Amino acid sequence: MDYVSLTPAEQTREASLVVDADVRSTDRTVEVAGRYRVHEAAITDVCKGRTLGDRIDVIATSDQCTSSGEPVEYVDGDPLAEPGSYRLYLTRVRGGGPWQLVVPGAAERLPA
Repeated sequence: MDYVSLTPAEQTREASLVVDADVRSTDRTVEVAGRYRVHEAAITDVCKGRTLGDRIDVIATSDQCTSSGEPVEYVDGDPLAEPGSYRLYLTRVRGGGPWQLVVPGAAERLPA
C-alpha cells in the first residue's frame, strides 16, 4: 500500500478528528483489510471535530501491504504500541468501527 507522507498541517486538514489523548493498547483486534490491534484513547482535548464521549477506539494505519485475516505489520513497529499521550490525526473506518490514523504515522508523542 502506497501512501503520501503529510505534514502536521496537512494531517489536520485531512483528518475529520484531531485529539490529544492518553493511549493504551488493548487485547482486542479488528479486521480492516488486515487484523489490527485496537488501542483505547482517553481524550484530554479535542482540536478538531467532534466525538460522542471521552474514550474512542483507534487503530494505527499500517505502512505495509495488508492481507485480510492476517496481522498487519509496520516498518518501525506500531506507532501507538507505547502507552502515553499523543496528538492523533484521525478519520473514521468506513462502515463504522474504530477511528484510524489518517495516514501511517499520523500520531505525535506529546511531552509528559
